[in-house]
Parts: sequence; structure tokens; C-alpha cells
Amino acid sequence: MHRWPPDILGLGDAVKKYIDDGNSLSIRDRSGVIKELEDRFAAIHDRKYALTVSSGTMALCSAFFAMDPQPGDEIICTAFSFHSTASSARIWGLNVIFCDVEPDTGNIDVSKLERLITLRTKAVVSNDMWGHPCDKDVILAICRKYDLLYIEDCSHAHFSEYKGKYSGTFGDIACWSFQSLKFLSGGEGGILLTDNFAFYERAVLLGHYSWRSLQTAATPGFTELGAS
Repeated sequence: MHRWPPDILGLGDAVKKYIDDGNSLSIRDRSGVIKELEDRFAAIHDRKYALTVSSGTMALCSAFFAMDPQPGDEIICTAFSFHSTASSARIWGLNVIFCDVEPDTGNIDVSKLERLITLRTKAVVSNDMWGHPCDKDVILAICRKYDLLYIEDCSHAHFSEYKGKYSGTFGDIACWSFQSLKFLSGGEGGILLTDNFAFYERAVLLGHYSWRSLQTAATPGFTELGAS
């Protein structure tokens, strides 16, 4: 007879305690292990706000929603990545302009980035393929020059470093996956980090319990929306 929960790496008792601990499997606000994870992950990356979500894909969906996309807005996205890096933007009607990648790293080729910018470009989206960081200094310089947002997809790059700083500490919003094959795995799940409260607030309202929205949203009218 199989024991439940399974004893994975000696963690069976910890998992059982988590399951037996009342509402822990469905935490409806920023409390418990969710708060602990968000606070720790944000502190490690020196970011102000963290939001746990159901997957890396949902983190990207939340990031693009947080940008408040308007009809006709474009993003420039790396052409080599898991589909969610781009398809999450299409959900909100953003037009995706693909940028070619470096043949040796698979990362966005920053030498081809600037020529793709138009008056409709709103953000640049990169990943760090297989944990190898892309050229963030150049991307940031281009984003500042053209007043663009920078979204980092760090799903392959947990604790990868670029010039002594972790991936995910450069963009306006950064997203990670905790899927089972990732370097840092939660079985499933994801997380979003940002220093911009307006982005954080919109991301919270997209797909979280009303308790979380009421607890963290501050803009007049947003709390009523989150509670509806």
C-alpha cells in the first residue's frame, strides 16, 4: 500500500504537514508559505514586489497585462523560446515582432534589435536561454533610448548572473517558472518580480482571489474590481 503523501527526498512529513494545515493548499491572500516565498525571492533579487502565480506562463500573462496594452501595441520578442514568451502577449492583443537570435547562445541578437522598433513598440522581451544571460546592458540602453519597457523571461535562468547581478534584476518586470524541469522547481508554479507598484497591482488583479486584491491593491476602484 502506497503512503500518501509520497516521501520524496525525505520531505514526506513536511508535505503531509502542509496538506493537514487547514487552508494551506489554497492560500487566498499574501500569507503563510506564499508570503515567505515572495518575500525571500524578492529579497534575493533586490526587488520590491513579488507575485506567485500558477505557472511561468501565467507570470508572463500577468506581466503583459500589467503593461496595460492598447490596440496596435507591439512587443519585440526573442524568436527562440518556449511559445509562452510570445503567446502570452497575443492573449492581450499585442502584436509580436520576432527578433533573430545569436547562433551560439540562442539569445536575442541585440545587434538586430533597434531596427525592429516602430512608433507602436511598447516593450522588449528577452529570455536567458539555458541559463545563459543575454546582453542586458545593450537591451537596457535601447529601451531607455526609445522609452520602452523591458520584460525578462527568466524561466531558464534561476540565479544566473550577468556582470555580478542575477537575471531578473534588470527588467521592468521579470518572470520565472517553477515547473518540474526547471533549476528551481515547485512541481508547478511561477513568480513575477517588479519594482513598479502599478504593474504589481494590475498583475494581482488579473487572476488572484479577491482577498489578495483587497489586501494589496491601493488605487481607488481597483479594490472594488478585485472583490467583484
